Amino acid sequence: MVSELLALIPGGFFDEHDLIDDLLLDVTLTESHIRNADVSAKPVEQGAAITDAIIIQPSRLQIEFLVRSDFSTSVHEKLERLDGIVRRRELFDVVTSLNVYPNMFFSGEMRIERTPENPEIAKVSATLVEMRIVETSSAEVPAISSGKTPSDKRAQSPGVDRGAVTKTPSSPDAEKSRSWGASIFGL
Repeated sequence: MVSELLALIPGGFFDEHDLIDDLLLDVTLTESHIRNADVSAKPVEQGAAITDAIIIQPSRLQIEFLVRSDFSTSVHEKLERLDGIVRRRELFDVVTSLNVYPNMFFSGEMRIERTPENPEIAKVSATLVEMRIVETSSAEVPAISSGKTPSDKRAQSPGVDRGAVTKTPSSPDAEKSRSWGASIFGL
């Protein structure tokens, strides 16, 4: 099957463009560029929904491509390089015929198919997803002075922390005469 596809695509659709990290894809069979946005909906009393936010989801790319042996690199070596990209767990750029995607990584399964009829060609199917990088920063916020001195603050604080004060019954008979609600709520 792969050899039949190669016969139909002598030079490949996008063979001069497509890269995953530093791996040049020999022949790209299909590219599906996926953009998705979610609209939040909240129901109201009349049975309708109010929509008030649009959430842009990360870009996704589903791609099928062929890697094949050439004069300097075997298909096995190219698949090892692809596996190395996955194992590094670092973001990389993807270049396709339609777009350049920075900060991408594989999502879900990557399927690699080889046939005994043509072991020097492997068909790879994968989904890649954009990873959004958020920069964080911190700032020191100065304490706001209330204008009170430490002795003023101590004067306003309670002298002794008494915690919760509960009444104790005067006798066992008095305890029996109290209702369970009164004993729970301290009445």
